[in-house]
Amino acid sequence: MLPDAQGLTALAVLRAELPYARLVLISAREEEGVVRSALSCGADAFLGKSQSMTQIVENLRLIMQGQRIFPPLKQPIDPLGGAQTAIAGLSPAQLRILIALADGRLNKQIAHDLQIAEPTVKSHLSSIFKKLGVSNRTQAVLVARQLLPS
Repeated sequence: MLPDAQGLTALAVLRAELPYARLVLISAREEEGVVRSALSCGADAFLGKSQSMTQIVENLRLIMQGQRIFPPLKQPIDPLGGAQTAIAGLSPAQLRILIALADGRLNKQIAHDLQIAEPTVKSHLSSIFKKLGVSNRTQAVLVARQLLPS
């Protein structure tokens, strides 16, 4: 619920731009859908604010040692499956364009916002569609929205 980012898109952008960083989401929203979205967007860990400070500090130590920490899920998730696999091949620029597309932006608006030419946006969209295995904007948006909590 950041003022300058919608949903978990900031996490996805950070993961794309900082692939080796340890990304931890600490949130008061501990619903399974949010946890799954954090995992899909590339988080290394998800810590709920309901944990004690001692638990959070200990978990952060474990995360810095390379452990991935997520609360138990009702249904197991394949960490390489779903939306994460679909976006894994996108470049940071393509990811930014996909996020803008999911936010309902038109090609012209995306080009203006990212300070690139509209044909460049169209070229990126063609590549995005191919990488996601979709054939149009609507299908790409549906894939992108898998990354966002409901």
